[in-house]
Amino acid sequence: MTTLKMSENYNFSDYLVAHGTINGVAVPFFTTPEFRAEFKEKFKLRPENDIFIVTYPKSGTTWMQNILRIMIMTNDPPELSGMKLADRLPYTDNSLDVSLDELEKWPSPRAFKCHHSTPAEMDDLIFQG
Repeated sequence: MTTLKMSENYNFSDYLVAHGTINGVAVPFFTTPEFRAEFKEKFKLRPENDIFIVTYPKSGTTWMQNILRIMIMTNDPPELSGMKLADRLPYTDNSLDVSLDELEKWPSPRAFKCHHSTPAEMDDLIFQG
């Protein structure tokens, strides 16, 4: 049993595809209530500049990330321009993708991808400030 399966307030299932549910909403297996609480506490929104790509899974998210990177991130400093796409536009639900301390050092505009299922969930998790 992994630590993900043992997380509190988290209903894990490996039926068909490993996943969990938080408050009745299906989430990837690596998304835990503890990580969401940490994200909510530490993430500092820059409302004038932050960009979020919010899509259903498998609906062109990576394509949209590439378009966005070409449009607005062509003048990135070398330490950011050399990053892989998934690292430069991290997934907000994956604790392995997001270093909240590093994000604060990034210049604006910052961009993120997520598959949050409702506007209320986005408001609660990200736009609370």
